[in-house]
Amino acid sequence: MCHGSNSGLYLLSNYTNMKNPKMIKEFNGVIPSGDDKFKPDRKDPWLRDIIVIAEKIFITDFGNSSVKVFDMEGKPLAKRVLTGPPNSITQVKPEVIAVTIPFDDDPAVQLLDIKDLEMTVQTCLQTQYTFRGIAKLDDSSMVVSTAWWNGLGRAFIISHDGTVVKSYGHPTEEKKALTQCATFLCCTKSGDIVLSDCNENCIVCLKPDGSIKYTCYGTKDEEFQLVVGVTCDSDGTVYVADEHKNNIFVISNDGKDVTLLFDNENDFDQPWGVHVEEKKLYVAERHGKIKIFDLSE
Repeated sequence: MCHGSNSGLYLLSNYTNMKNPKMIKEFNGVIPSGDDKFKPDRKDPWLRDIIVIAEKIFITDFGNSSVKVFDMEGKPLAKRVLTGPPNSITQVKPEVIAVTIPFDDDPAVQLLDIKDLEMTVQTCLQTQYTFRGIAKLDDSSMVVSTAWWNGLGRAFIISHDGTVVKSYGHPTEEKKALTQCATFLCCTKSGDIVLSDCNENCIVCLKPDGSIKYTCYGTKDEEFQLVVGVTCDSDGTVYVADEHKNNIFVISNDGKDVTLLFDNENDFDQPWGVHVEEKKLYVAERHGKIKIFDLSE
């Protein structure tokens, strides 16, 4: 069910032209023992987030405290072990990515130089709050999300040096959190900020001025069970990974329509990270699989 800030409960309809997109590639995002080029993974993977830059797939592996890079065929291209387990990832400049490390003794946002895929740490921002989700807002700023117990449940706009430019809390109650635990977020081209709240199992979409555009809990028949990764396409359509539902929800850019992208009989195994790029959907499953789907048909 989706609730708009002014218009109440919306009617829902299905995207019949997007149902069950074809999977065009599947591979394992694990660096195995015996790999001559990269340090093998020592722990079970826990893939959390995924982005695509110039035909290269970047993923955060929480279990192995690393960012990994693969080509479109699944060949590993790079691996960078970080100071702590990373959660969310975004591209902030052509050759710079930003990663949140929220569950270390010293929570931080790290900016990594991806030129030549060395992924050296360009900047390490020690932050006042524990930032979880992260997304590029514009060329000079990022949006980060928090949980209510270590960040007031607010969305913060920060500069690349960590300065807080603005924050968005609950629109009507100052002491109430905007979200309980927004683990991931994304930004649309129009400037909307879309937050995935895994505690409340809802998606909250903010307009650029910080007012709530809509809050979505799924559909009447298919409520969210555990929402994690979230992304959007060039039209502002939102894609949400539901780990317990083992499926991907799709929300229209105005919040009026919600549907499941796949039939319930599918082979997902706890999807977490999602990314849309050039009519392709990239999904990172918790236990290490990466799957690519064609959204053009």
